[in-house]
Amino acid sequence: MKIINYDSTNRYVLGLGLKMSFLGNIKEFDESDDIELYLERLHQYFKANSVKDDAKAPILLTLIGPKPYGVLRNLVSPKTVDSLDFDTIVKELKSHYAPKKLVISERFKFYKRDQLPSESISNYVVELKQLASQCNFNSFLEEALRDRLVCGVNNEAIQRKLLTEHSLTFTKAVELAVSMELASNELKSFHSDSSASNVNKVSQRKVERKCTCCGEVNHGWVNCKYKNYSCNVCKKKGHLAKICRKKNVSYNFSSHDNGNKPRGRSSSRTRFKHSQGKNRKNVNQVNFENSEVGLSEGTQNLSLYKVDTVNTLSQPFQVKVVIEGKLVSAEIDTGAGRTVMAQSVFSKLFPNFYLCKSNVRLNTYMKEPIQVAGEAIVNVSLPDNKLFVSY
Repeated sequence: MKIINYDSTNRYVLGLGLKMSFLGNIKEFDESDDIELYLERLHQYFKANSVKDDAKAPILLTLIGPKPYGVLRNLVSPKTVDSLDFDTIVKELKSHYAPKKLVISERFKFYKRDQLPSESISNYVVELKQLASQCNFNSFLEEALRDRLVCGVNNEAIQRKLLTEHSLTFTKAVELAVSMELASNELKSFHSDSSASNVNKVSQRKVERKCTCCGEVNHGWVNCKYKNYSCNVCKKKGHLAKICRKKNVSYNFSSHDNGNKPRGRSSSRTRFKHSQGKNRKNVNQVNFENSEVGLSEGTQNLSLYKVDTVNTLSQPFQVKVVIEGKLVSAEIDTGAGRTVMAQSVFSKLFPNFYLCKSNVRLNTYMKEPIQVAGEAIVNVSLPDNKLFVSY
């Protein structure tokens, strides 16, 4: 069968003037590609189109392209390319484009290949097989692949599981590793990255600009309830102390009923002093500025973050509860993950209660940690219910 022409539609014009359509398409060989892979594809192309042996060499020489053809022509000189059979052409091309590699060097690459941080088990196995193909492992191939997979996997849980398996084969190792990797990825999609309990109030969507009166982001200066308040730092009207530009001056508060001055230092960064001014008698709402957790105990001497007076324009929701026989006013916070109480309040109300060690971590809305002194189970009574609550 003599080929006399080849057109761009991949149709070979045969000796009798008939056109024969071939399945598939083989491009010219790129010298930067793998010649072994190219010849394997060409072999499948011949099989798919039932190409006879005497036609293989002419088809290869036609498809391979001008540059590789020129290289082959120089390699076999003084012989002519037309005088070569298919097997000789393949041998010459492999000898030039795929010289024999050193086994020890290829095995070194194989044994040094670990799974990359972002690489899946499946892709890692493919890379190991490709490296092993140049190592001449022969009958030891399966064991070598198994050992390299166990040693090179970057997930400790998967590695530990593989090391405990008896009669572990390469196939079984791949199945276990892939299934465990899949389960691990699914669990990550169901669970959040942080195990901490966040204590925060339900807030509206934030806007970009902050209020110049209070620093919050859910309203502007015109609608701010604090726009007529006087700053405790600079004494000027129109903003709160927490956003005052002169807040390097310490300001804080104390109880007013017993006249006692605060003892020691507070848990905040500033030292608490006696509050001044005409609103001193109205001080009965103590809450955390950052954590958004409030507790109403008007006569307690608390070293917390901020003091608000009862004549605020918007009051939080309060409920009267009886804790171990003592009436306490508490703020309802639907966004809190735990029921909390200031340690100083708890110690004064329940001096005989022992605080157990707590593993709970509390964060503010701004992700700032709140130190937890401990937990206690107390008897809490509501108007119609009685229950035990962990504080």
